[in-house]
Amino acid sequence: MASKRLTRRAVLGVGGPQDRGPSPGAAPSRGLSDFLLDREQVRRLTEMLLSLSPSKETVVLLRRTYATHLRAAFNAVTTSGSTYTTSVTVGLVLGNRLGVATADDVSEAALRQVVREAEENARSEWFGMPLGEERDPLPGPQEYLPIRAFFESTARATPEARADALRRVLAVAQAKNLVAAAFMTTSAGIVAVANSAGLFAYHASTDAQISMTFRTRDGSGSGWAATSARDFEELDVEKAARIAAEKAIRSVNPRELPPGDYTVILEPDAFADMGPNVTALLTGRRGGGGGIFGPDLSLLPAERVEVGKPITNPLYTLRSDPTHPKLLGMPFTLAGGGFGFGGGGLGGGAALLQAGRPTRKITWIEKGIVRNLLLSPAQARRSGGEPTPAPTSLIIEGGEGTLEDLIRKTDRALLVTRFWYIRALNPILGTSTGLTRDGLFLVENGEIKYPVKNFRFNESWRTVVENTEAMTAPYKRVRDALYPAVRTRAFTFSSGSDAIE
Repeated sequence: MASKRLTRRAVLGVGGPQDRGPSPGAAPSRGLSDFLLDREQVRRLTEMLLSLSPSKETVVLLRRTYATHLRAAFNAVTTSGSTYTTSVTVGLVLGNRLGVATADDVSEAALRQVVREAEENARSEWFGMPLGEERDPLPGPQEYLPIRAFFESTARATPEARADALRRVLAVAQAKNLVAAAFMTTSAGIVAVANSAGLFAYHASTDAQISMTFRTRDGSGSGWAATSARDFEELDVEKAARIAAEKAIRSVNPRELPPGDYTVILEPDAFADMGPNVTALLTGRRGGGGGIFGPDLSLLPAERVEVGKPITNPLYTLRSDPTHPKLLGMPFTLAGGGFGFGGGGLGGGAALLQAGRPTRKITWIEKGIVRNLLLSPAQARRSGGEPTPAPTSLIIEGGEGTLEDLIRKTDRALLVTRFWYIRALNPILGTSTGLTRDGLFLVENGEIKYPVKNFRFNESWRTVVENTEAMTAPYKRVRDALYPAVRTRAFTFSSGSDAIE
């Protein structure tokens, strides 16, 4: 038995029971490649897991991530850290029940244990997930878009390189006599899916992000900016710092305006903050038997959606493009087609069994007209259509030009940097409440005139989309989607706020 175990370890090319990656404080150059595992190492690991399963319907999901963070406050670097995380999920079907279990390392003992737990859960009346009799078969081998989202500059970014980037942010603040706080992260990871029908998918990616808040020294003004990139060398920290500094200086001595309905220009982060329901509206995920309004569509009988019918303001086009250079998204989904937004979760139930289906370039909405619906394989079979993947790597477009162009073409509006403390009010109507933050300004006759005291808003994402008058070209990546700035009318601010942030 011992010799068999040694043989298995040699085949896998990974460590023994203590293989949890380098210690948290280790530099990424020491063992990062070994930790992340290459395609062939992962293939051998998933083949072992599949061979241990008693089921002919088994799915394996593997994710390993190395992530760092660096924090600054009061114009000084304060803390840093790094983490190595592993998640191995096994889902297997026995009879008509799905059992799922997860492990946090790739030692042989852990792999054997996670398969045993999944089997026990599948046999359990309490933990086994019941499945439909006519469920879709596991997807077999697939072809995926070639997406290069892994950059050595990010994976190998040293503590010194990250600290230098943060010092450049602080230098901008100090030059303007401002006080800065900032948070930077970098990450490198792999994700893979394999199943007993022969599917195998592997993807490696990196990411770098930084957000910053600049305050005036008397605390009366606040500005914010953020930027992200797959490639650490493309992270333009100075540009973000200049934006935050300008907003902080401009926001001093804000004037009070009465609550009410205003035309607003929502910068990309503010527009994204109204989501994910904005995305839900644009994808037309209503009327397909549940969707965002729940199973009882009688609540909103007019919301049924059909291909070729208008669903939004005709300004809007929504498409997915995982190959877009600013996004470089996943080539496959982890939750099956038509089961959710983003494709980053591990799904549940039948959705887990459909993991590994390819993402692709697809237009969901074209100038307000539905071109494709979200369809799982079962929904596609019933409707006679083709399955569609989850809408990952979304791009919202329909305008042109820059934020500065949009401001110049505006007679009167409030320019909103971002929102915070957002809470849902009515999920059926899509209304939420929150506060403006870090820069609210009055625009008149194409110019920013003066800062305005913060407001609380009570508004619906549906109103934002339906009342949109103009937008820029999509230019900023926010939470793995590409957003424009939009100008929309009749945005309701319900009360004022004395908060500086």
